[in-house]
Amino acid sequence: MRIVVIGCGGVGSVCTARLCAAGNDVSVITKNPRIAKAIQKKGLEVRIGEKIERFDLPAYATFPTEKIVPFDTCFLTVPPNFAEEALQNALPFLTPDAIVVNLSNGLVEERLQHIIDSKRIVGGVVGFGARMMGPGKVVQSAKGEITFGSLTDDYAARDRIVSLFDGEVDNEGVVPALKTDNLRGVRWSKLAINCAISSLGTVGGDRLGVVLRSRNARRMGLEIMTEVVNIANLSGVELEKVSGTLNLNWIALTPREAATSTGSPGLLAKHSVLLIVGSKFRKMRSSMLAAIERGRTPSVDFLNGEIVSRGEAFGFQTPMNKLMLDTVHQLATGDKRPSMDLLAEIFRKRESP
Repeated sequence: MRIVVIGCGGVGSVCTARLCAAGNDVSVITKNPRIAKAIQKKGLEVRIGEKIERFDLPAYATFPTEKIVPFDTCFLTVPPNFAEEALQNALPFLTPDAIVVNLSNGLVEERLQHIIDSKRIVGGVVGFGARMMGPGKVVQSAKGEITFGSLTDDYAARDRIVSLFDGEVDNEGVVPALKTDNLRGVRWSKLAINCAISSLGTVGGDRLGVVLRSRNARRMGLEIMTEVVNIANLSGVELEKVSGTLNLNWIALTPREAATSTGSPGLLAKHSVLLIVGSKFRKMRSSMLAAIERGRTPSVDFLNGEIVSRGEAFGFQTPMNKLMLDTVHQLATGDKRPSMDLLAEIFRKRESP
């Protein structure tokens, strides 16, 4: 199979390395000419676990203009606000029945099915962390898996993608490829975490470990995730545990917990879980924060904004997601600057119980 990976940031690079290590024919497309040139010259360098590996592979800033053999598999590892455009640009270079794998956060698969047949779409929910150390150099900052699923009950495309990761890889930190029959449940559970973690990390302007050491940030995170869980339940989504352990239905605040902020054993347990998440992903920085720092549009409309708009459709209020949506927009326009002080200001501003 000829595989093209579109996007060569942290997630895209680790995925590319995993596919190459399993013996696949992989090319990458990145909008960043510096990254493309670095990979062309020195290869893609990825540190997974304690091992640093280098992979020589074709890399382009755009699809090559000369005639190429069409790709029959396309991985989208771009921010969710660029996924549809990336697929449209890729279509002329794909075979008519090519499988498209979305690794973007948010509910992107639902948007892609308006472009190609849903049977050709595979969703990959990323459970690991990764960050760029420089052009063509990436480190996996937290272990985790990719969980693959389909929009339909036809799992042929999903199984075909999982088989790409089956090659022998001598690396204890390697990213495993898992299967799910409930893509929506896994995707919505990840969305709940993204809405909390990405927005809090963007507003706080620091790494996740620092942000989640703040009790106020953890409380806001719980409130954000609770709203997402409520919208998921209204949408008829059966939420799945994240990485097989984190139960979003459990972590959502009960009405009693929502009415108070102290003195509950349940709240203490939920805060403890977020502290563990902050410890595991302590080195991670929000991709939306990185986008703002580079002068790009953050993907908040496809995360917190998705929950706000769907809540409005149900006549259900999502004030914390709305507050984070508006604040991230203000950061993007330069009206506010990210900081832990701003996070504290938002905590005081929100409607307290």
